[in-house]
Amino acid sequence: EEAAEDGASPPPSMGDRNREPLVRAIHVKPAKPSRMDTIEVDVNATDPEHEELTYSYEWSVNGNRVYGPDVPTFALGEYERGDTVAVTVRVRDSANEVSATSEDYAIVNADPQFEGKPTEMRSLDGTRLTATDPDGDTVTFKMTGAPPGLTLDARGTLHYAGSETDPGGKFTLKILAEDGHGGAGTLELPLTL
Repeated sequence: EEAAEDGASPPPSMGDRNREPLVRAIHVKPAKPSRMDTIEVDVNATDPEHEELTYSYEWSVNGNRVYGPDVPTFALGEYERGDTVAVTVRVRDSANEVSATSEDYAIVNADPQFEGKPTEMRSLDGTRLTATDPDGDTVTFKMTGAPPGLTLDARGTLHYAGSETDPGGKFTLKILAEDGHGGAGTLELPLTL
């Protein structure tokens, strides 16, 4: 090959050119995150010359960039149900950089969470069950599998008005804490009378 007039090396042929990395897919896990989740991005990328790739991450919520650590995970605790999250991934080899953006992922309703477990109830009557909802929704309670005379009010307090004529036995109370938006937490309590 001939040297260029200014003494520099001639330009490389097309066969010598370092090609851009190829981003095949961006997956976010879980696919239906709630505000209790920390989502994680999984990038499927390759380099035609088999060079080592480096990655950087830029997160956005509702289309607005969130400034913070350049990491493949993103905690959702401070965001709300209905917000959307996306990530732009920049992939670099020794000579090129490409970027790709995930689809938007909506933050879904989080299930209510029971606080503690009343496994050693001294008395059924008056035992209070508590649950909170990560989205701040009002929680109501429902119960199935109860013996005769045992009820649960909407605030989560058990009331027992059984009599000696009620059959005893083993029961499994299934208590649901519902948030009115399709979320429910479940607590099962074994009970022997």
